[in-house]
Amino acid sequence: MLLVLNKDDRSVMFIDDVSGEIVKTLAVGLNPHEAVVSPRGNVAYISNAGDNTVTVIDLANRRVAGEITDEHWSFPHGLEITGDGKYLWVAATRSHGIWIYEREEDNPGWHELVKVVPTQHRLSHMVHLSPDGGRAYVPNIESGVLTVFDTQRMEILNQVGVGPGPEGVAVHPLDGTIYVANQEDDTLYIIDDRDYFRRHTLHIGSTPVRAAFTHDGELALVANRLSHDISVISHRWDRATVTRQPWEIKRFPVGRWPGQIVMAPDGNRAWVTNNKTNDISEIDLRALVETRRIPAGVHPDGMVWIP
Repeated sequence: MLLVLNKDDRSVMFIDDVSGEIVKTLAVGLNPHEAVVSPRGNVAYISNAGDNTVTVIDLANRRVAGEITDEHWSFPHGLEITGDGKYLWVAATRSHGIWIYEREEDNPGWHELVKVVPTQHRLSHMVHLSPDGGRAYVPNIESGVLTVFDTQRMEILNQVGVGPGPEGVAVHPLDGTIYVANQEDDTLYIIDDRDYFRRHTLHIGSTPVRAAFTHDGELALVANRLSHDISVISHRWDRATVTRQPWEIKRFPVGRWPGQIVMAPDGNRAWVTNNKTNDISEIDLRALVETRRIPAGVHPDGMVWIP
């Protein structure tokens, strides 16, 4: 099942990924952007950037279970939950910082703010965790910097200069390599997570905004917003040598303004939201082609897989 956020409908849709049927639609806040699902798959959080709220959804009963607000938020956007399910991280883009909430898996209505950490940079947009959960990566769009957090201490560990307009970030599920998509110069930076040095730069499609790895880490897909296509990157990076490196092996069209990328649990399919054609592209990950379009609401953007 896919949970799809429609920014101009103020809604989320439960969409059957096999039939393409819209199973249920829920009203949420203004301009929903991003979503995250708890480790047990029973709760989802939706960031409503337009009215500075986060909607809590009870997935088992497919209903709104609550709302999180903070008077200091402006444009809450990126969301992440730690692997133990204990903490919710919220990136408030125009407040230039991270809000960290304690939560309980069995009590979706309860949240307690434990820390606010300014990133020291502007437009802090997303949150992504390392494979072991020990690091969190936050791209700051206006500053061209990736802020690295120590998640245990909830403190900034490093500030890494990247390209102009970083937004899409993907972390390799096995070796932790960081991919950063830079919107303003159409590049993808490949950054070593051990020393945060940039090892490779790829020139890809126009205005790359999202990136995601396949579960086995063999491929990364990058959504290029203004060229309306997907770049497929073969990871192929053996850290012990300098002869192997990531390459763009294919680029193929999808709908207009592609955004969020979600991988199917079985590793055979992926889905991409198309903001301007109001649909979702389904991708065959073996053939690397679009196989069909699934209708969604108005301006679909964020999306997650739910059990």
